[in-house]
Amino acid sequence: MYGTEERRCGALLPVLLLLIVAVTLLGHGALVLAQAHLDVSIVARALLTARLSAEAGVVQAMADSSNWSLAEPQWSPHAVHEGRLGPFGRFKVSVTAIDQELAIWVGTGEHVAHAGTYRVGRLAWRLAPARRLAVAEAVVMSGGTLSTAVAATVDGSDLNRPPFDWTEEDCAPFAESVAWAVPSGRLEPWATLAVDSGAVPPLGLLDWAVLADRSRNVPPGVITPLPTEVAGVCRIGLAANWGDPSRAGACRDHFVLVTTLGDLTLAGGAGQGVLAVDGSLRLEGASRFTGVVLVAGDLNLAQGARIDGLVRTGGSVSLSDSSRIVGSGCAVLAALGRLDALRRPVVIPEGAWVSPLGPAT
Repeated sequence: MYGTEERRCGALLPVLLLLIVAVTLLGHGALVLAQAHLDVSIVARALLTARLSAEAGVVQAMADSSNWSLAEPQWSPHAVHEGRLGPFGRFKVSVTAIDQELAIWVGTGEHVAHAGTYRVGRLAWRLAPARRLAVAEAVVMSGGTLSTAVAATVDGSDLNRPPFDWTEEDCAPFAESVAWAVPSGRLEPWATLAVDSGAVPPLGLLDWAVLADRSRNVPPGVITPLPTEVAGVCRIGLAANWGDPSRAGACRDHFVLVTTLGDLTLAGGAGQGVLAVDGSLRLEGASRFTGVVLVAGDLNLAQGARIDGLVRTGGSVSLSDSSRIVGSGCAVLAALGRLDALRRPVVIPEGAWVSPLGPAT
């Protein structure tokens, strides 16, 4: 009997040893698997931190006006911003121009404690004044007809000529750009503009919604814009102060982006910059505007009214006796170039985040 029990114990011992070995192997395998999962999660966390840092860097860089106020396109990567995201993320951002108005903003992010980086890119459009002038086909482009009285004028014969009351010195900073944009120095007086019915013609990707969001909004009705200064200081905060195109006072360099939702009438007065009207626009006698005029409906100039620059309308254009629309490259570049609100980038809505960029290293 004793021998039988002894034999049974001897037979169970190898089985128990095998079970111990199996459990040990399973435990070791579980430990190795857990360690692998931990390593993967650490790498994934580092990669996510790098990506979020890169995206945050691009967003911050595009929000900083000092980064989009560059005068000329940068055709090679140009570093514009760097910083940190939380305690572990850091980033660098560069901008590369694709053409005069399109650029890619590339953010490179990394986790401070791990090797490897992640890159993201975002396409954005930014208005280039010379490019807007270069694509102009005529001084006046409208979706309707052009009618002029006998003594009225629509003139595109000399875009190098300074606007009314301006001097050659006033236009000297823009002379080279005008010569590049319009080598002949001439534009057709009038051409047909294909626009959506009832829509304000856009400035490139700056449509009505963007312009209205960035502008000084003036209620529809009648207004007489006048330059206003106190003790030699231009009062730029006044709604009716649209600068001084006569270049005579302290408001000579004050340009405005003005939008109106509805019909607008200028009852005399003067202004300079960009005027966008989601309705019809009328300039009474002696009214004048220098820059770019965008009108969804009809444009009417009464006797003696004057516009220097470019005009785009969705409706018809009519000029009474002695009223004038004169093409001026200098006026257009001055108006577009001095309005920071127009220079902020517009993110391309479709496929704005460029891929694949992904892990850089």
